[in-house]
Amino acid sequence: MGNGFTGGNSAVPVQVTRIDHSDVVAIAAGDFHALLLDSQARAYAWGANEFLQLGPALPTGSGLTTPLYMGLASVLAIDAGARHSLAGRHDALYLVGQNRLGQLAPP
Repeated sequence: MGNGFTGGNSAVPVQVTRIDHSDVVAIAAGDFHALLLDSQARAYAWGANEFLQLGPALPTGSGLTTPLYMGLASVLAIDAGARHSLAGRHDALYLVGQNRLGQLAPP
């Protein structure tokens, strides 16, 4: 949930930790992961990374409990699908994650 803990569900909103909340300009969520874009145009991710939907620079598996920098700067927009993530810059669109149905498009 972005607060440093795993397991269980929450019926009440949980605050994401380790992020300057006044700096957040966009958020997106997939099935088991979430993305955040800050005002410095940096993309962060947390949650499951079984399909590399958080990017290859972050650990795989399902246990990133706080937002980590995805390694992309100058990001203008983010979005998330069930098991993939998108980050758009002025010069390119980056897609990571599961590509079982061609959702990441051909190289």
